[in-house]
Amino acid sequence: MRELAVDKRMVATKAKTGFTQYIRNKPTKWGIKFFVLADSSNGYIVYFSVYVGKTFDSSEKGLSYDALMELVQPAVLGTGYHVYVDNFYTSPTLFTDLSNLKIRACDTVRRKVKSRDGRYSTVEIPCPVPVVQYNKYMGGVDRSDELIQYYSAHRRVSRSYRTLFLPFFDIASTNAYILHLELAQASQQKAQSHKAFLSQLAGELCEVEPSGVPVHRQTTHLPVGCAEEVGNRSNRATAGRRRCQHCSAKGIRNYTQWTGLWRAS
Repeated sequence: MRELAVDKRMVATKAKTGFTQYIRNKPTKWGIKFFVLADSSNGYIVYFSVYVGKTFDSSEKGLSYDALMELVQPAVLGTGYHVYVDNFYTSPTLFTDLSNLKIRACDTVRRKVKSRDGRYSTVEIPCPVPVVQYNKYMGGVDRSDELIQYYSAHRRVSRSYRTLFLPFFDIASTNAYILHLELAQASQQKAQSHKAFLSQLAGELCEVEPSGVPVHRQTTHLPVGCAEEVGNRSNRATAGRRRCQHCSAKGIRNYTQWTGLWRAS
């Protein structure tokens, strides 16, 4: 698909990360702001960036310009796309530069029609084609957010870096499920449910079976304690140690209680 949507996404948190944002008129008032570029057809997140606050290297064209141009990189993404954005990004300069890059854009503007006596009035007009297309293709990021909210890994954590890592995991797992749906449709096979897919993914990452039994991998080299050969337990901390071959190759004299045992498990 050549239709792409750009929108903001807030990950709820009050962690002191240095770039936690407060937006008063949003449902999620405290959180980390993401600028997201998504495929309008299925919600696949193509690219995203984290807003870390005002930086000294921002251009004079403004935050909205810099954020969108960072997401739409012709050198990586290519050209010929139609990008749908909201009025936060609206500017003649931005749209002119996108057009020069062979990327079309569609957005909304805030404008009210006044009558001659100065009062606002409602004017009925036929729905233009760009409005129909905007309503159809602007929801790419919302589709991704909807899938993420079903089975999100986001949790309240004490470490601030985990607050930023968990949204990355949500995006990666959701993109994987979207690809699974696309591949199943292309091969005319039945796709897994979202829950079943994530359960299998979690099991493979944690190396456990669906029943919770750990998966035993075959290996030919296992470390064992050479100090176990010492009969007296009180001497195992020092006795039985051998010179580390890895350190010896570097000219370092070091002793260790571990040795390699070649066997098949």
